[in-house]
Amino acid sequence: MAEPTVPILTIRDVSKTYTAQGRRTEALRGAGLTVQRGEFVCLLGASGCGKSTLLRIAAGFEAPSSGQALMWDKPIAGPAPSRGMVFQDYCQRWLGEIAQWG
Repeated sequence: MAEPTVPILTIRDVSKTYTAQGRRTEALRGAGLTVQRGEFVCLLGASGCGKSTLLRIAAGFEAPSSGQALMWDKPIAGPAPSRGMVFQDYCQRWLGEIAQWG
């Protein structure tokens, strides 16, 4: 019998709410995801549906308002060398800095 494998990433019933200027905005509600070793995952969705928020929680840059985010079955408590995130506009910022100094 094969041994059970621990998922690399588990997102369980995760919600995230932001409050700014007295207004609450729900970015995620009840999100769930399990990623096993060897899997390739792509998040697709409309602008503003919570893809980046979910990735920021998985990377440890933000904490969920409720639910659990686990890596190797341990709570994600903040950024760590074992995971990272490449931002969409990283190259634009870098090129902009070169243009300023070049």
